[in-house]
Amino acid sequence: MDRLRQSMKIIADSSAELASRAKALEHEFVDKSRTLQAREDALKALAERVRLTDLLLGLLERRRALREEQERLDHRLAEAQNNALRWQENISSAEHDCALWKQLYEEVVAHHQTLRNDIASLRS
Repeated sequence: MDRLRQSMKIIADSSAELASRAKALEHEFVDKSRTLQAREDALKALAERVRLTDLLLGLLERRRALREEQERLDHRLAEAQNNALRWQENISSAEHDCALWKQLYEEVVAHHQTLRNDIASLRS
């Protein structure tokens, strides 16, 4: 009977030890699961930051390209404005030349008329 009690005590002690180990393993599993979940969450957050960084880099590249295009357009506008000023100067110069030619023409016509009148009076 003592042996039976001893065997039962050994079995009870072993069961308690196994239950304690099982509980410890369960806690370890829960801790590792939490750690793994935290790592997965951190990786997801990092992946999102990488995605956002890629988007930001794309936007910065687009902004740089737009700035370069704006500079090209500003340069072309400045050239067009300079050309317009030159054309305006040329038009003003041509208008001035036309006025001089018109004045010269009117003087020639007046002189011609004077000569005709002089010739007519000499004939009479």
